[in-house]
This record gives sequence, C-alpha cells and structure tokens, in this order.
Amino acid sequence: ENYPGSEVLKLGGFSMIINTIDSMDYENINSELREEGKRAASQMISAIQESGEDINEQLLFAYTALAAFSEADKTSDGYKKALHCYEKVRDWHKSVGDEMRVKRLEVVIDRVKSKRDGREVKPFRDEVLKEIRSDYDQCVRERGESSAEILQVGRSLSEALYGSGIHGLECERLLNKLAIISRRIHGTGHEITLDLEIDLDLCSERRVGMMTDDGFKQYYALRFDDEEGKHVVKGPISNPRK
Repeated sequence: ENYPGSEVLKLGGFSMIINTIDSMDYENINSELREEGKRAASQMISAIQESGEDINEQLLFAYTALAAFSEADKTSDGYKKALHCYEKVRDWHKSVGDEMRVKRLEVVIDRVKSKRDGREVKPFRDEVLKEIRSDYDQCVRERGESSAEILQVGRSLSEALYGSGIHGLECERLLNKLAIISRRIHGTGHEITLDLEIDLDLCSERRVGMMTDDGFKQYYALRFDDEEGKHVVKGPISNPRK
C-alpha cells in the first residue's frame, strides 16, 4: 500500500515472505525452517537490488531477517553472515542520522560478537530495553516530554516494549501519549501520526505468536502469568491481520 508502483512488491508470494520472516521465532525454529527463512530473505534482497527501486525499508527488513536466521544457526559462518547484514543495516541508519537505531544495532552487533567468541551473553531484550529506556529518559530531561524529538525515541522504546512480550500495557500507554503529541505537533494526517496510530492499534490487540505443530500461529494475549512466566492466550486467530 505504501509503494503502489513497486513491481518488486507485486511478485508472487512476496507478502507471504514478508509476513513469514516478520513473525518467525528465529531462535527456536528448526534448521529446515531457518534455511527457508534465509532463502526467502535472500530472494527479497536480490529482487529489490535487481529492480533498482528505492524501497529501503523492505531491503533493511530483509537484511535484518537474514541476519537473525543466520545468527540462529550458532555457527562461525552464521555469525559472520549475521554481522555482515547487521552492519549494513547499522551503516544505513548512520547515513541518515538515526542515532537511536544505530545505538540499538550496536547492542545487537556486540551481542553477536559475544556469541561468536564464546563470551557470556545477557538477555537481549532486557539489554536493549534498558538501553532504549535510558535514551528516552535522557531525551525527556533534555528536550521535554512533549517535544518533536521525543517521538522518534519514544517509538523506539515502544518497539522494545512490544518486543519484550510482557510490557504490553506500558507500550500501549506510551503509544497513546506519543500519538497525542504527534497530532498536536504534526497534525492528524501526518505520516508520523498515522504510523503511531497503526502501532497503537496493533499493540492494543495484544497479540503473541508461537510455533505450533501446524506452523506459526497468532493468539490474543489475555494476561501475563508472573508465576509461570507465560502468557494466558485465546486463539489461535483464524485470520490474523498482516
């Protein structure tokens, strides 16, 4: 929808590739599915590069997916490929001045190097969330809670909260606040406002995904059981939104 003239994104099965890569649990899927994911990501990269189309978002997405699948192989070659891809993504964000994503990717790259070298690795989501929360708090102190700058940092924090799988309510409250700020600063029809509203809509549904015997399925998360450390879910969702 964002690229109506793109021939690459009209290729047969392309939407399936994007949604499959986006929803897979890289660490816990079997080697056959990882190889399928790597082929799909590589196919996406080749198709975009050959087309010459300016669709960086999808290209970065594919590189990130290829990196994650390669990292999950837990081999020397896999870590090498993962670092190559993550560094490409980091360098692109550096070229456009996106310091928040550069810092986040540096955490990812350091983590892969630690795995490669056999060093102790801290829980990734906790590490990233702590780093981004610190950036957000600093931005609030220096720029103010209702500044334009807080929108970018806040959205990075919302992604980390959502990705943690257990901070859904905090993520929803943050996105609601950011959407209000964006409407006031940019207006209701601005791209940033619309993106935040889409994120808020998705977060409000509180979905979780997991691999089952029938493949990847999405469920509605009813609550999080602190004692068990698991979600109480309802589903699966028969027609999950893409």
